[in-house]
Amino acid sequence: ERGMPIIHFVWMASVVALGQLLTLYAWGRLVETYESRAVLTFSLLGCAVLGLFWLILPTGVTALTLAAAGFSLAWGTLEGGLSIGLTQAMMISVPEQNQGEGFSLIAYASAMGGAAGGLLGGVTFDWVSRWPDGHLIEPEIVYLVLASAAIGIVYLLLRKKEGYAQQASLTELLGKLMLR
Repeated sequence: ERGMPIIHFVWMASVVALGQLLTLYAWGRLVETYESRAVLTFSLLGCAVLGLFWLILPTGVTALTLAAAGFSLAWGTLEGGLSIGLTQAMMISVPEQNQGEGFSLIAYASAMGGAAGGLLGGVTFDWVSRWPDGHLIEPEIVYLVLASAAIGIVYLLLRKKEGYAQQASLTELLGKLMLR
C-alpha cells in the first residue's frame, strides 16, 4: 500500500538469502569457537529489535525498495545466525543415540508452533486491520512491531536451556572479538 511493486517484494526473498549466504560461514565459525548462546542471543534479540523498522517505513518506490532491501539483508543475516545457532544447540541438547527421534520431535514441535502461530497471527492481523481509521500509527504497523517483539519470548525460553549459563554470553563474545 505504500508504493512498492509486488515484484520488488518477491526480490526481497533473494536479498534475505543473500544475507544468509554472506554470513553463514562467519556464524558457523563463531558457534564452533564460542558455542551457540551468544549467536542465538544476538540473532533473536536482533530480529525482535528489527521489528521497530516498521515504525519508520518510508513511502515511494525508491525509498521503500531501498529500506526493504536493507531490512531483508539484515533479516537474512540474523536468520543465518539463528539457523547455525539452533543446529549446534540441538546437536548438544539431544544425545547422539536419540538424535533421529529427537530431531523429529523438534521438527514436529516447530511445525505445530508455526501452524498455531500462523493461525493466531492471521486471526489477530485480520482483527487489527479492521480497526477504524484515525490512529496515530496504523494498526497493521503496531501488529508487525509487536509480532517482531514477540521473538523476544523465544530468547527468554532459550535462557532455560541446559548449559546456557556455562556458554559465553553476547557481551563476553563481543569483548573477545574486539580484543582480536
